[in-house]
Amino acid sequence: VCSHDSSHAETETAAVTSETTEATCEEAGKTVYTGAAFKNAAFTAQTKEITIPAKGHVPGEPVHEHEIEATYTEGGSYDLVVYCTVCGKELSREHKTTEMLIDVPAITSLTNGDTNSGITISWMTKSNYSKFSIQRKATGESDWTTVTSSAVGTSYTDKKASVGGATYTYRIAGYYDGESTDYSETASLIRNPFTDVKTSASYFKALCWAYNNGIVAGTSNTKFSPNDNCTRGQFAIMLWRMNGKPDTTGLENPFTDVKSSSGFYKGIVWCYNQGITAGTSATTFSPNNNITRWQMILMFWRMNGKPASSLTENPFTDVKTTASYYKAALWAYENKITAVETFKPNDLCTRWQLVLFLYRLNNIYNYI
Repeated sequence: VCSHDSSHAETETAAVTSETTEATCEEAGKTVYTGAAFKNAAFTAQTKEITIPAKGHVPGEPVHEHEIEATYTEGGSYDLVVYCTVCGKELSREHKTTEMLIDVPAITSLTNGDTNSGITISWMTKSNYSKFSIQRKATGESDWTTVTSSAVGTSYTDKKASVGGATYTYRIAGYYDGESTDYSETASLIRNPFTDVKTSASYFKALCWAYNNGIVAGTSNTKFSPNDNCTRGQFAIMLWRMNGKPDTTGLENPFTDVKSSSGFYKGIVWCYNQGITAGTSATTFSPNNNITRWQMILMFWRMNGKPASSLTENPFTDVKTTASYYKAALWAYENKITAVETFKPNDLCTRWQLVLFLYRLNNIYNYI
């Protein structure tokens, strides 16, 4: 187009070149088009510019920086930072704090004291709790009872855990800033009912089971006399109790030395009528005689229906195959009611041995 006369115009096709400046995340780019090298000398180079919009940032996944880990005594912190995935520019930074670690206390031990001192609960924790809450359940209880909500240190004695033979179950929680942790996993202990029985005794669990289920009583409120011998009358009453104290009304009593007023009467007449014992003679039971190991095993065997043993060889060095109690001894050995090759059949059975045998028997036949 002529600059002097706009009606004077000529058209010519010429080569066009372009130069582009790329857009960035924040700055726009452009493309400049240039037409040049015209044949007609009257034409001069012409240009046209196209703007390219800025691309904008592309946020990446948040990352943690300057992280300080929380401990069991102090909270932690970190910076939550977002960078552009294209240019790497920091787009945002937010300081965050974390709460201190919470360590649920763990019960490390339960310890029986003497008759009047209850059970001592010991625990460990990594946190600096201001106090602890301790709860317990006793045998037969469905709900938790709070023993204390203000225990401090690492141990506490529950003086009300006093029922001999009962199983006490405990759990513990810690308090911090007025808040409570979850309760710990539970731990249980059987309360020792007798001052003459150590909790480390091999028969302790068996004794507490028998005592708590009313099968055996002490020789006093605080004594069990574990090494005393057990009489035939005592043994009969224990078997009766173990079987749920069945009614003995109208049962035959052939024994002249067992009076209806006797504390052993129901146990003895029930055992006789069940075929568990035949007495020391047709008319005597000898309730005050101490019971031997072979008599005890024989009565156990009869009470359970005289089960056969699968053993084909005699494991005992002191039990003859002709003995009246031989089958009973094999059955007892096979079922681990007694597990020694020297049976000592004529030895008297002590009170602790008896409750241990009763406990093992119950584990097989589930009387209680």
